[in-house]
Amino acid sequence: MKNVKKLLCTLVLVILGIILFGGTQYAEAASIQKQFNKLTTTQKKILKDKIESIVAYDTWYDTDGWEFYLVYINDDDIPEIWFNGADPYYEGVLYFKGNSIEEFSEEGKYSSLSYIPRSGLISYSFEDPHFDDSFEFCVYSFPDFKEKTEKDYEKALKKYDHVSDSECLSYYDMMAYLGYPELAYDAYTEADLDGDGKKETIGIRAVRDENSSNMYYGYSKVSNIFINNQSKYAAYNNWADEGGVYLSIIDINPADSYKEISVEYFDPHGLSEYAVFRYKNKKLKLLFDEPYIINTKNDDSITILKLSYSRLGYTYVKVDCKIKKNGLKEIKKKGVFNLSYANYFTAAENIKVYAKTDKKKIVTTIKVGEGFTVTKLKKLYNKESKEYTWQYAYVETAKGGFKGWINIEGTAYKGDSGENLVMIPNWLD
Repeated sequence: MKNVKKLLCTLVLVILGIILFGGTQYAEAASIQKQFNKLTTTQKKILKDKIESIVAYDTWYDTDGWEFYLVYINDDDIPEIWFNGADPYYEGVLYFKGNSIEEFSEEGKYSSLSYIPRSGLISYSFEDPHFDDSFEFCVYSFPDFKEKTEKDYEKALKKYDHVSDSECLSYYDMMAYLGYPELAYDAYTEADLDGDGKKETIGIRAVRDENSSNMYYGYSKVSNIFINNQSKYAAYNNWADEGGVYLSIIDINPADSYKEISVEYFDPHGLSEYAVFRYKNKKLKLLFDEPYIINTKNDDSITILKLSYSRLGYTYVKVDCKIKKNGLKEIKKKGVFNLSYANYFTAAENIKVYAKTDKKKIVTTIKVGEGFTVTKLKKLYNKESKEYTWQYAYVETAKGGFKGWINIEGTAYKGDSGENLVMIPNWLD
């Protein structure tokens, strides 16, 4: 008898595995949303409150640790909710009796629940504490939980040679399908994104993926953007790291019918960056991912802050760009570019200030130890490197308030270490 129990327990676990990881879908099964639509508003509210209380069962785990499944234990059209938590010894079934919800759950070492679809039979197996490697096995008639015999279970197993499809849902999924999007996402809003006169629900979810090979400080974030509760974009990155993720709706080109989704997150230095998406033809496309947007125009042109490196170090430069199919394209390669804010320096050696970048007229000379600010950079084609590089900086001296251009790259500094300028504060050190 003991071996029979072990065999039955193994068979039950196999069935459960098939159920949880994708069984044959019943012909009458509709989409997840349609299944939830079978519940009344009152039932959805009750289920939402019950699930929240279950998730709060173990405060050591966040909501990502819980999984929920839609299953059909009874031969009716109202699905039961099978759940198991971050704590592997806690799983159970939620089922409706009218507008009240009941729970059957078990907690114990190596315990496992299983069922035969639409048979009304549910089983529970657990390790017998009195015998090593020994399992007790119980069969119940659901939902009254009257104990049945093993023969009843075996008979039902022969009748059902396939299992019903069960949809695995996270806590966030459950809240979305139950009609509580504000609880389903890390950030949530509504807007008409494609100009069809109907508002879309937009939600962002960023969850930890400890199994990802793309590790970031010990783990990676998989970020999803949902439109109308359907995942439209997913990527591994550091979204939502260090302080959360922020969602807003912007309108890059008021002349078209689209509004864009802007997601603010933080790079490893703690600096804000923005990923911008456009929803078109029911698809979500990443337009660009840049530090900051300054302003927009009516022809899909924008000005961004671009972190650029020169002999001055790293500075944020205002760059005019055009949105193209493959991302942003800078409108100009050379010329004068404004900095996002004035950068402060002191001179480590005497520096000549010219009226123009032709270096014909000297305005003044910045002495060693004197300070100055930089507000603009000028990019020119460098014949030596065959690239466009930052060669001049527009400055204002602290002493006398003289304005003009200094040469930050060229013959005047060949052979030196490049440390003739000291940034204040020099955060790169």
